[in-house]
Amino acid sequence: MLSESTRALPREPFVANLTQGVARGHSPAVAVAIVVVTGPDSGQRFELTRGSALVGSLDTCDLVLTDPTVSRQHLRLELLDDGLKATDLKSRNGVYFNGSRLSEAHLPLGARLKLGDTELRIDALDRQRPAPGTQTEYHGLAGSSAAMREVISTVQKVAPTRGTVLIQGETGTGKEVAARAIHRGSGRKGELVVFDCGAASPGVIASELFGHVRGAFTDARTDRPGAAVDADGGTLFLDEIGELDLSLQASLLRLLENQEVKPVGGGKSRKVDVRVVAATNRDLQAEVEAGRFREDLLFRLAVVTVVLPPLRERLDDLPVLARRVLDEARLELELSDDTLAILRSYTWPGNVRELKNVLFRTATLGGAPDLAAGKLPSKPPPVSSAAAAAAPAREPAIDDDLPADYRRARESLLSRFERQYIKDLLEKSGGNVSQAARTAGIARAHMYRLLNKHGLQGE
Repeated sequence: MLSESTRALPREPFVANLTQGVARGHSPAVAVAIVVVTGPDSGQRFELTRGSALVGSLDTCDLVLTDPTVSRQHLRLELLDDGLKATDLKSRNGVYFNGSRLSEAHLPLGARLKLGDTELRIDALDRQRPAPGTQTEYHGLAGSSAAMREVISTVQKVAPTRGTVLIQGETGTGKEVAARAIHRGSGRKGELVVFDCGAASPGVIASELFGHVRGAFTDARTDRPGAAVDADGGTLFLDEIGELDLSLQASLLRLLENQEVKPVGGGKSRKVDVRVVAATNRDLQAEVEAGRFREDLLFRLAVVTVVLPPLRERLDDLPVLARRVLDEARLELELSDDTLAILRSYTWPGNVRELKNVLFRTATLGGAPDLAAGKLPSKPPPVSSAAAAAAPAREPAIDDDLPADYRRARESLLSRFERQYIKDLLEKSGGNVSQAARTAGIARAHMYRLLNKHGLQGE
């Protein structure tokens, strides 16, 4: 039982390397190191690869501390299927995490625990990280590169569990594809419900995500269950979780911790059975430090973290990705050596989503992949005399006027691609916003937000 001061601590902060690839009924694939960072025994460490370990001053403990403020048996650490659990063994000076005393709690990697005058840090043992698997396809996820084989291996192992998954990656890397793969491999009988956290204002999102009761606000003429209830028995995919307003994060935390949903204007909560998968292209730790995202919510979301590599880092996957895109769209395009060379020469700031658009345009209009004329911001080198002769004149690369700072440069580049991408969609759809949103695979409200952001107009 947690003390009153630690009720807000995460119960299952099952983070990235600690439990990546855990299957039901098996121990975590990656062990931890307990490192003494301050106190009389600074520099001492103990590696926990399975089971549990005792920390205290008694010489029979696994990690023996000479600090006189540490009890004989002070702390127990356990590697469980759902993470690393810390339990205070009724010590006289207590165990503190993030300034709060705990009786028991699950811990994230990098956590620091205070025991008397001694501080411990929990590290991953990277040397135990499993090698990438051999499978190159899993429920729509595809790729033979080492990076994608590792992603596929992780997704395949975590899918049958109940663990919450945080999918990270740049825009267009296929985060929803990964979420669908997790759902399809979960065996859950309910549906996958996709919810875009950045598609509307906080007031509207609260109603759409958690539901509302009749009379909760002016237009609430009937009860509405909301996405969390719609996903009962299935999976709730929260896209762009970094956009979720701080005022709504406590309600999401309640859903994760207690499997309860309280509708807007309602007095009673409803129990649900929902597995949550979230995705973001933001640095959530930076959002926590900026005060825009709850740290306890981050811990609960990052039970397992799956990081999707950008397309530029897995160009070996281009042939299989291109063929899959064309087959799914029922389009014909010869993927000749020259065509693949042109595709490999580009940096793909829009990732797989951008690749789909290029292939669709090329297969529909004919000719070589159009990587020039300002439609895509790069200048690929010539790949052959025939390809060079066929390709239109190229504009200078835009890299010259990018900011020196990496983050600002990346945001600038993505913003330029995003604006051009939306502009092209509107042109193809004749200004029809609904059609453009369907083509892009995003909510219409999100499309309007992008139009406002870039000063564009549609019908």
